[in-house]
Amino acid sequence: MYQQSYAPLPVADVSPAERAQFIRRVYGHLAGAIGAFIVLTCIFVNSPVAAMMLSFIASGDYAWLMVLGAFIVLGWLARGMARGSASPTMQYLGLGIYVVAESLIFTPL
Repeated sequence: MYQQSYAPLPVADVSPAERAQFIRRVYGHLAGAIGAFIVLTCIFVNSPVAAMMLSFIASGDYAWLMVLGAFIVLGWLARGMARGSASPTMQYLGLGIYVVAESLIFTPL
């Protein structure tokens, strides 16, 4: 299990240098997730995945509702993995799952 080697403090209570480092890391992760989203969406749109998803959505009355339901379940799973006292590996895996789910839901749009 992952053990923290420091006592967690609110970011507002640490030195300005540590706050700046925290902000750089947070926005670095955000930029990486957005970049991965863009790349994956381009890959999915230009592959047979887009046509398959579009034909699935057009095939039934509740198909889009099933896609949204799957997105909700994947978002719940990813959030659960990224939250709490999970190891950094599990947190990155949760972020990756969420980025893939977001790019898949944007593919037929």
